[in-house]
Amino acid sequence: MQYRAFNDLKSLHHANATSPQARRDVCCIAFHSAFIAVFSLARSAFCQAPKKGVSKDEKRQRLLAIFHDTRDVFVLNPKGGSKNIQKLAAAKGIISNAVPDVLKELIGDDLVNEGKVGISTFYWAFPGEVRAKKLAEIRKIQTSVDSQRGVHQDLQRRWEQAMREAATDETEAAELAEALASMTEMRDRLKQTKLEVERMRKAGAADLAARRKDIPVLREAANRWTDNLFVIKKHMVDKFNMDPKQVDKEFDLGEIDYVD
Repeated sequence: MQYRAFNDLKSLHHANATSPQARRDVCCIAFHSAFIAVFSLARSAFCQAPKKGVSKDEKRQRLLAIFHDTRDVFVLNPKGGSKNIQKLAAAKGIISNAVPDVLKELIGDDLVNEGKVGISTFYWAFPGEVRAKKLAEIRKIQTSVDSQRGVHQDLQRRWEQAMREAATDETEAAELAEALASMTEMRDRLKQTKLEVERMRKAGAADLAARRKDIPVLREAANRWTDNLFVIKKHMVDKFNMDPKQVDKEFDLGEIDYVD
């Protein structure tokens, strides 16, 4: 078309190149010819542009769709005829060399099944299998979650019980330590009181006469400390399940008695 327009332009130019109308016609034809030429070049470049390649995910989806749509069993063999998965994949835009790798990935993801009979290897995948496998996986995960939840609850109960026991043990330990300290202090005071009474008994007549009035006070104090020791001893035996003989031995209480 552009060549015809160019010839028309040349004819007009030779016919009357100097008239105004001829010049206008020449300009219009020149513009039209240039537009046609640019459009033709752009269309040729667009038609010759390389096609966009198929992505990895698209290859997986297309190959898996072949199995699901046909619901058939295929082989990976150029001599497999209509059962050759590479032949059908090529019709879906997947080059033959890429089919083995894509098929291997689908098998690894448990989306396509693989089975061998004799020397031949067969491949298949049905739409219902994917859903069944997903449901089985969900049930497995749910079972694991329920199991872990039970373990967590059991550990929670054990932790709470341990905290309660620790608090009880801590309280009892504090009470026991306080009782032991009190018993030790009272035992020492009782010994000092008895020593004082004995010293006064052994004192001379003059000194004894001078301190006779102190004897009842000291006797009362000694017996009061003795009462306190026996009360603490009973508390330790009852509260902490201690052996009375062991308490007497540990705190040297075997010889302690009331002062007459």
